[in-house]
Amino acid sequence: MEPAELSLEIVSLDIPNRTVSARVSLALSDEIVNHLHVNEASNRALLSKVNKAEWEQIRVGIGITTCLTSAPTRANCGTPVTTVPLGQLMGTNGAIQAGSFTSSPVTLPVSGSPNRFPSDVYRLAINDPEVSIPFGITLVRKSSDSTIYSFRIPVTVTLAIDPGLADHTVTAFESRQKDPRAIGLIIDRPPLEKVTIYLVALLPLLLGGIVAHVSLRRRLSAFDPAFAAGLIAVILTILPLRSVLVPGNLSSVGLTLVDDILITGILVIAAFLFAHYAMTVTQTPSGPDEQEGEQASSDAAQS
Repeated sequence: MEPAELSLEIVSLDIPNRTVSARVSLALSDEIVNHLHVNEASNRALLSKVNKAEWEQIRVGIGITTCLTSAPTRANCGTPVTTVPLGQLMGTNGAIQAGSFTSSPVTLPVSGSPNRFPSDVYRLAINDPEVSIPFGITLVRKSSDSTIYSFRIPVTVTLAIDPGLADHTVTAFESRQKDPRAIGLIIDRPPLEKVTIYLVALLPLLLGGIVAHVSLRRRLSAFDPAFAAGLIAVILTILPLRSVLVPGNLSSVGLTLVDDILITGILVIAAFLFAHYAMTVTQTPSGPDEQEGEQASSDAAQS
């Protein structure tokens, strides 16, 4: 039997709330429509033989079980469900034929760690999607030796991505296990974007290291205002970088990897600055008397 087509289009990713917004579409096949029966008092009658008013408002359930664990079960998986009147899944012509339905966006949970930005990855796992019809409608299929009565409609699932997620890389996956059947998406950031963010975040630390290395090569014996100003300027360049590198929607998730790098840069550069100051103030300066004594000894030696 040709299955129904269940399509899930990911519209947007809400990183702080760890959810995605998705549109659910369902299209029945003509073969399924021709095998739907209405359960009457004493027998089952083909849907096409029954007045449409008796079944068009019966709700068909679209179940999408999303799992956030490596061992999905019904207990640890939420189940957002969209329902649609059966009449909307039928054509509008005189004869009963297959139709289609698209829901308003539904919210599905994803697993991920926003605090690992820009290496944050989000995973949407869909376990055992189903289309179910309630008691009152039955899908009747005949095999070679028996008749199969079912309240579930066989489906194939298609995943699609809205252009709103074009700034991410999206990879589809399918579980190799037959039970439970799982498909899903892995939403990541482009590698070039991640490398660029890391390099920009590390740049102040590298510049501070260059300034410190130059000062050590010069072997400064006194506090050098120019050296200190250089390190302070590097620290000041770090402060605006956070608002440039970290997206605004991550402001509520706490510190990210970029924040850790920037904070480390501030601490290291400040340590260079304080170490330079400490080295200069701990050295004993030569006073006037000592300088005169050294000059007299030099003159006596020359005479």
